[in-house]
Amino acid sequence: MAHFKLQSKALAAILIVSAMAFSSCLKEAFPMEPVFSVRIEAQSLDTKTEFGAPESAFGKTNYPVLWKADKNAYFSLDGAAFVSSTPNPSADYKTASFEIGFATEPKAEGGIIYGFSPAGSLSPETGGFTAITKSEGFASLVVPVNQTPLAGSVDPASQAIFGSTTYPSGGVPDNLSMNFSHALAYGRMTLSNYGGGNDIAWISITFPVAVAGNSCKYYFEDNGDKLAGNVYNSSSKTIKLDPQNAVDKTFWFSVVPTGTIDSGEIVVTVAKANGDAYIKAISLSDSKSIAFNKGKISGFTVNMEGIAAVSKTSWELVNDASELSVGDELVIASNAKGKTAGALTSAYLVDVSSGFSADKSTISSLGEGTLIFKLGGSAGAWTLSSGSQKLGATAVKKLAFDNGTTTWSITISSNGDATIQNGTSSYGRFLHNVNYTRFTTYTSDPNISMLLPQLYKKDYPKDLASANVSTGTATGITQSSATLSASYSNATSEPTSLGFEYGTSENNLNSTVNSTEPISGLSGSYSASLTGLSPSVKYYYRAVVQLGAFRFYGSVMSFTTSEEVLSDGRLELPAINCSSSQLSQTLKVGDARNYTYLYDKDLYCPLWSAYPLYSSVMNGSYPRPSWMFNPNFSQNYQITVAGNSYPTAYNAAAYSRGHHVPNADRNNNEEMQRQTFYVTNQSPQLQNKFNGSIWSALENAVRNVAAATDTVYVVTGATFQKQGSSEPITYLTAASSSYSPSSLPIPNYFWKVLLKVKRSGGTITGASAVGVWFEHREYESGDNFTNYTVSVDQIETWTGFNFFVNLPSALESSAETNSSWNTFSSF
Repeated sequence: MAHFKLQSKALAAILIVSAMAFSSCLKEAFPMEPVFSVRIEAQSLDTKTEFGAPESAFGKTNYPVLWKADKNAYFSLDGAAFVSSTPNPSADYKTASFEIGFATEPKAEGGIIYGFSPAGSLSPETGGFTAITKSEGFASLVVPVNQTPLAGSVDPASQAIFGSTTYPSGGVPDNLSMNFSHALAYGRMTLSNYGGGNDIAWISITFPVAVAGNSCKYYFEDNGDKLAGNVYNSSSKTIKLDPQNAVDKTFWFSVVPTGTIDSGEIVVTVAKANGDAYIKAISLSDSKSIAFNKGKISGFTVNMEGIAAVSKTSWELVNDASELSVGDELVIASNAKGKTAGALTSAYLVDVSSGFSADKSTISSLGEGTLIFKLGGSAGAWTLSSGSQKLGATAVKKLAFDNGTTTWSITISSNGDATIQNGTSSYGRFLHNVNYTRFTTYTSDPNISMLLPQLYKKDYPKDLASANVSTGTATGITQSSATLSASYSNATSEPTSLGFEYGTSENNLNSTVNSTEPISGLSGSYSASLTGLSPSVKYYYRAVVQLGAFRFYGSVMSFTTSEEVLSDGRLELPAINCSSSQLSQTLKVGDARNYTYLYDKDLYCPLWSAYPLYSSVMNGSYPRPSWMFNPNFSQNYQITVAGNSYPTAYNAAAYSRGHHVPNADRNNNEEMQRQTFYVTNQSPQLQNKFNGSIWSALENAVRNVAAATDTVYVVTGATFQKQGSSEPITYLTAASSSYSPSSLPIPNYFWKVLLKVKRSGGTITGASAVGVWFEHREYESGDNFTNYTVSVDQIETWTGFNFFVNLPSALESSAETNSSWNTFSSF
């Protein structure tokens, strides 16, 4: 006898064992004495044939081999029929030896040995692999629709990995390596905030694509030294999980390797023993996708918060026998004739008129007297019970309860026609006798008056809810905003929310906005406003109506925002371009403009504040008011320093509330001055050696220039990071939960850009501008702000803003290159 060691090595990055069943036929192992025998030792610590605790913390990608004595392995020499071998595991189950006898000699020129482990329920008697051929492949895998996962693993009923290795010419050496890889993908779903209790009967997950059923064919690549897989003919989009072993509402499952799924919906149904169900639909998109890849786990959490139980059920046509599982409630029907099977009378079941959908996919209403059967037993030997009685047959055309043969095999064609064959084959199969209006067993072939029945299963379908949704035309379109409208009708229940999805790509509507209008009734119309849009951009949108767990959509439409508005002629304003987290407002007193600001709601800071500065509004004597919230938008986006200083609210003694539009620039007009004390007109500034020194000196100097001229156009700003940089940002931490935000960013830079113009009549004939840029730090006494003057062009580069856009182009270009304070002030 020849002996050699065969070591297993894993290919998959994350090695988790599949739960699957196998189809086709395994040839009889050995009808003759073997002519060639080998000894194989599996020793790798990288391949995992069963789930088990990892060697360290959860999440480790390499798991130990756990060879079990009851998990046969199969091996093939050069493509011949697979040979079964029982492992002899080591004490720690991490290694095992196999005694294998092959019916043929190894090839003189060398060849391939193929392996499959563990065999699970597969055996020569129950079917398995045919001989290996490169053109046709050798294995078809059926991913179970019904799975019973363990506490920390997928269903172990039929786990499998595949391997292959070459042997050289001249015989088999003592040591060979075999590479194993996994066939399927794996999921780990956790339910959070589920309020339905622990009496879960089953859980189903419906995907946008087929994930189970006849799914995988395995074949050999042309180089002959490894296995490859091909997904084909998946038949079911739904898998159904038995929760009996689940821990902490976590459920493991196997699916075909679909790759990334980024459209459609995943619908999770949690069914309770009392018939209620909790249903959650999850929309997928480019930014919210899931991927199922061979040998890898995709973990996700389904938040069931706010999901109420539904009790309405429907009867769904069964198109694949793999969808059946113990406990299913079934109705036998003849959908072409609109009939369901009713009471047992004189050895047959009477037919009852029932209501079917137009496409026959559901029964909309069961006729009175329809029998509902509960499925028991197992595949190939199912039982059909009505109450406590099992339906059986005592002879052909002779049905009875609790008598005769009470087991049935069930096969279902793709159109739903079911062959329900009695366990005693001579007793026949179910047919609907149209002429005699009955269901019973016959041995004759189906014909126009003897129809194969269909099975309908009690389920929680998506058509529990429905609504017709129409997306309306966008109105009120500006450079940064628009109003969207929609209508809905024939909703099966009052909507729980109304809104829109939108984005700049038709295939990636990744933003949402909800209507704030009251919801009332099963039909209606609604609208919502979009703000913070960019100018001259095409936006796509669609209406979304939510009914509990389900969303219904209108068609995708589009609009294009207006061209960029360049500040309506006011010289102080930059080009206004708001992101979704920003807003821009102009504050006025009567008809007189005070200042305009661009405010970032995420940073709690004005990025710039622009205003005209002239003698009649500055250097007055009105007393300083108290800081207050800006009444023009929500306080949720404003820092709570209206009645509290930074030392109080943030334990930050070094910082003061630094004005962007200074008090002294508006303290000769009481209302304008008051608006400078909105908390949206300040940010944290170092008080000593910055706000009270060099920054204050700059503010005084600007007022001196304004006193000597008609108007100075001022833009003051704060910057956290220069364009294109990733410099760190410092945060202040709130002293308690009474203050918001809990973490406040501090600007790294403060700056001003200043403009003066000359006019002849109403025409601007000349302009001068300058910028001043400070790092936010302490400056030594005597340091002069004029040491930090730069051109406006430079500050535009650092901030990304476009200043003084309403100047004639030639004047703007020349003015923004100056970096001299004297040139500006003396202009």
